[in-house]
Amino acid sequence: MRLCSLLFLTGLTALGQSQSFDTYTYDAAPGYTFRAHTDSQEWVKIDQKRRTYCAIYLYRSQPSLPSAGQDIDAEWKSVVVSQVRDPGTPITRELPLPHAPTSLIRGSESIDRNGNKSVMSLFVIRFPGRYAGVLFSASNAEASQSCQEDITTFVTTLRMAMAGGSAAAPVSSATAAPTRGTIAGSWRRVIASRAPMTYNAFTKAWEYNYVAALRQFKQVYIFRFETNGQYTYELDAEDYNRSERTRIIERGNYTISAGVIQFEPKQYQDGKGPRNQDPPLTSRAVPVAHSRRFSIGEHPNYKDSAGLQLQTSDGWETYKPVN
Repeated sequence: MRLCSLLFLTGLTALGQSQSFDTYTYDAAPGYTFRAHTDSQEWVKIDQKRRTYCAIYLYRSQPSLPSAGQDIDAEWKSVVVSQVRDPGTPITRELPLPHAPTSLIRGSESIDRNGNKSVMSLFVIRFPGRYAGVLFSASNAEASQSCQEDITTFVTTLRMAMAGGSAAAPVSSATAAPTRGTIAGSWRRVIASRAPMTYNAFTKAWEYNYVAALRQFKQVYIFRFETNGQYTYELDAEDYNRSERTRIIERGNYTISAGVIQFEPKQYQDGKGPRNQDPPLTSRAVPVAHSRRFSIGEHPNYKDSAGLQLQTSDGWETYKPVN
């Protein structure tokens, strides 16, 4: 059984921002307690005053079936139907995420084996060849609405860390960062807008918000550091409002001294075009040499965020390793 229990909350640790599990990377909202299981991870937030809760469960990826409907039927049966007394009457809707356009969401009011009601929403995020199951559970519609931003952040930042979703070499927070002191390899940072979904407390269903859909965007930043002292920096940004894609590629040499990366650019290209196409790139003036402080390991402000930390003018950015 892959549905995690809500009973054993004592001694849980506070959740950080950037996380990884199985073949995923994702951002999770702060303020939840966290518990790791062999085949899943869970986050729970309890409002003692209102006596309500919100919970998020992430399960190991599963091989995709021939259709999205079969995927969500299988996951719903595994993590909801088999665990509750009455799963209610579910409503299934499309969930067109920028990185996983064939994803689905299914929600209902369920009754657990103790007779308690809850609002459940199952997200099946479909990647090539595999899908991720994310279950969002709340004690009632009001609690679900109050945690909507948290679950939206979670599902919109969820990414499959390996092409094709192979589970042969899962990524974990314990093995995510390479040996301290070296930055050779590829590092990625993803910033994406939330899903264009709004939970309607009256219909008890997630509804597609077309205005929010027009405001969607995704920005992918990648640093590649070679052992021969050369680097490549790439920005790939998609603006759904303008249906536009922007790309920037910078290449040059780098050196490391006393926790600082010295960048010496040699080539700079950029270009814009339609969102679903590779834009033509034009060579531009090469930027001046610059430097950034760095560290490898935990983020200075968040636990369990292993990666390459690069200092900015107002804080730090975390880049996760790319396998």
